[in-house]
Amino acid sequence: YLKLRDFERAMECQTKALEIRKTVFGEKHADTATSYTNLGILYMNMRDYEKSLEYHFKALNILTMVYHGENHSDIANAYNNIGLLYQKTEEYGKSLEFLLKAVELYKSIHGEQHSDTAASYSEIGSAYHNLEDHEKALEYHLKALEILVAIYSEDHSEVAAVCINLGCV
Repeated sequence: YLKLRDFERAMECQTKALEIRKTVFGEKHADTATSYTNLGILYMNMRDYEKSLEYHFKALNILTMVYHGENHSDIANAYNNIGLLYQKTEEYGKSLEFLLKAVELYKSIHGEQHSDTAASYSEIGSAYHNLEDHEKALEYHLKALEILVAIYSEDHSEVAAVCINLGCV
């Protein structure tokens, strides 16, 4: 329903899923956090960024409790989602704060030469670009490009996306 932009039906499904998961697993469970994330994504698509942030922070808080604050890709993804939301609200300093947390976790979990790490570098580059720190933007987009070329080769769509970002910088 989200892809069809039928937000009302999407909301019904996601809300029902959340209620079921809360009943079955309780509030402090990774699957419940996933439902909060899904609602956050839905609200983001509806351009209700305040509500979206609320749900993404709920997910982050649950995941931090579930995984005891340890390095976990779900926590990195939550930081990343929040960072991207702050980009949409043009709060680039806050965005950068969460994107930097995400990249540190991705590096800790996957290492430097991973697509999640590269994507995170590119998002940080975009945040710096929006802050008009073009040298830092260039630095992070180039890191992303180097990793993606090593992983995929020069003829990959992910490489093209970073090249577009570099061209903008």
